[in-house]
Amino acid sequence: MAATAFALLDALSAALEPLAPYAEAITVFKFPALDAYLEGLNAPVATDVLKYLLAMFAAYPLSAVFAAIPSSLKPVKHLFSLIAGVVLAQVVFGYQWVHPLVCAVFVYAVVAGTAGIRALDGSRHLIVFVFMLTYMTLAHLLRLYHDYMGWSLDITGPLMLLTIKLSAFGYNYYDGVTNNKPPAADAEGWVKRLYADRQSKALESIPSPLEYFAWVFNYATFFAGPAFELREYLNTVNRTAAEQAALPSRAVPVLVKFGQGVLFLALNGALGGGSSPFAFLKGVAPNVAINPALLSQPNLLATGGYALVCLFFVRCKYYAAWKVSEGAAVLAGYGYQAPSPKEKTGNWNAVSNVDVLSFEFADNISNGSKAWNQRTQAWLENYVYKRSPRSLNMIFTYFISAFWHGFYPGYYLFFLSVPLAQNLSKAVQTKLRPLTIDEAGKPKSWKFLYDGVGILFTHVTMNYLASAFVALGWENATTIWGAYKYSVHIIMIVFYALISFLPAPKAKAKTA
Repeated sequence: MAATAFALLDALSAALEPLAPYAEAITVFKFPALDAYLEGLNAPVATDVLKYLLAMFAAYPLSAVFAAIPSSLKPVKHLFSLIAGVVLAQVVFGYQWVHPLVCAVFVYAVVAGTAGIRALDGSRHLIVFVFMLTYMTLAHLLRLYHDYMGWSLDITGPLMLLTIKLSAFGYNYYDGVTNNKPPAADAEGWVKRLYADRQSKALESIPSPLEYFAWVFNYATFFAGPAFELREYLNTVNRTAAEQAALPSRAVPVLVKFGQGVLFLALNGALGGGSSPFAFLKGVAPNVAINPALLSQPNLLATGGYALVCLFFVRCKYYAAWKVSEGAAVLAGYGYQAPSPKEKTGNWNAVSNVDVLSFEFADNISNGSKAWNQRTQAWLENYVYKRSPRSLNMIFTYFISAFWHGFYPGYYLFFLSVPLAQNLSKAVQTKLRPLTIDEAGKPKSWKFLYDGVGILFTHVTMNYLASAFVALGWENATTIWGAYKYSVHIIMIVFYALISFLPAPKAKAKTA
């Protein structure tokens, strides 16, 4: 079977090779002087990574210009978003930028070109979803085939984001023209809320090609997200000067997000690089090896502590990219969230990628998961989990999530272990947490101990499981878990077995 798969990938590579000159021909934005200058810096990171970082920071002045263009000049705003995004995409990825273009053209052709065919109203969005997942899957497989355990920058990252955006686009149009019947007046509250949420993102008509491609290649979100629906983009572009003036200032949120991004970038560069004693993985592709310091700790506690520190600096890379991108998106005007009934003013967190503090200090696995990669979580929830048969929704969600990330063995070791951690977390919440609350619904004096232990155990568990994800390869992943002596897996299994025998406590008053 492996030989057949390799033969198919060889055939696919051979079929794509003749197309490369055509892709090169339409890649017109080339700056050899910039490439030469960056290569001459002899920076500790590769030239393509430097260009990636430059593109992300270039989004800030571009967002300032974009926000300054009045809504009365909508075509100008769209053109600016499109041209700036295409230029940066070509500068960073070269002719590989054609892959997102091919995907975007195909999806628009399917949705707009068949809009009048009523027989496709119930399946058009599924065609888009399957196409994008298939295209991205092939990109993942080709990357593994040609650069296994490699760290080179390629177009798979933007394709992952585009899979989120374009599959959502298919569903948004479906919700706007087909799945748009209001629920009955006596329908349950969750049904009405689900309908309202879907309609807030729905598209009642096909966007113009300019609107669509300006959103697809939006310079502020193309490289690291946040991946949001077309409706968010259009709402921002169409916002009048008076509507904009009524919103809270973006200055502080932008500065905070930018500052966080720079801080995490500095931490990752100083203490997360391959030569750092705190580097989780040592070496550069293709010979990535575990840092020997992880395996030379005097005891299990020291091993775990060392790995926890290492993994924080690994996460700093993601925090940096996400926060810098969030700041540029908010500066452009995306991400306003209206206040809830309990709030006086709205905020600019509607397109956030990560809540760093909520992740680092989560008191259970579920809350930690919700704080990490939030736009991907929202996509999986809205377009996979809530759209799947109830008996299969968790299976489908894990399946799509795993395929979306790629095919390294470490990913699947991680995803196969997460359900155990989540089920244990739910069991603890159901059977132990109520014991920390008195009959009046108030926390008992020792509840802070329960919370503290929960935060510590959650932090250790998430880092332990994620270590396999970061390690990518089977050998690296099992070496890391072996350094822990698989202790967290053992503890979770034993604790889950024990807690399963505990009776569920009697219901108490709701916590205040």
